[in-house]
Amino acid sequence: MNERPTVVVFGGTGYVGTALVRAFTDAHWNAIATSRTHPNTSLTCDIASADSVNHLINHVLREYGSIDAVVHAASPRLERVKPERVTSDAHMRIAADGTKHILDAAMHHTIPVAVIVTSQAAAGDPERLTMGSYPEAKRAQEDLAASYAERATETRVFTVAPGFLPGGLNADLPAALLEAFAKRGDGGTNSPEEIAHTIVNIATDRARYPLSGRVHPIDGSYAPF
Repeated sequence: MNERPTVVVFGGTGYVGTALVRAFTDAHWNAIATSRTHPNTSLTCDIASADSVNHLINHVLREYGSIDAVVHAASPRLERVKPERVTSDAHMRIAADGTKHILDAAMHHTIPVAVIVTSQAAAGDPERLTMGSYPEAKRAQEDLAASYAERATETRVFTVAPGFLPGGLNADLPAALLEAFAKRGDGGTNSPEEIAHTIVNIATDRARYPLSGRVHPIDGSYAPF
């Protein structure tokens, strides 16, 4: 019998996802990492496809018996995308469509906790920061999470909004953009470990945290609540 809780981390081989898998494992969870290009084909998942998400969830349920939490940590690259393309580019597919498919699966299978990793860019000015559709996609994630939280009865939905991550997919952004983020006062920068620590706390002891549907900013410390 499997006595450890199980979490599925979508985007679990990425910059934040790797830290999440490590943190959940250290907290004695079964941490299942998925990605579109996972070397283990049974853990390959394209979150832009509802069928792919459902297939992955069913696979984990067969292997582990239950799922206690899901985390959407997959993220599109921060880049300049024309605002008029916001409804059709990769940002929206990964952020919004992925959020919808993961939350649909969580509610269908009565998974107790779903955590969506968004960004404080959702509260920023996309024109000033030349981020194109990225903030719009992140706002869509937050709106979807809030909507699902209102009607979910057995799944608690949390949104975690870190500041800028200077590494990972953002490591080679232009120096001027990196400097602009470093100077901002609305979250500043965060590390993957800070994000992971917060999410593990939510999943492990969710009764301590505010109501489902709230956006939780991470302000650079390990205790943002």
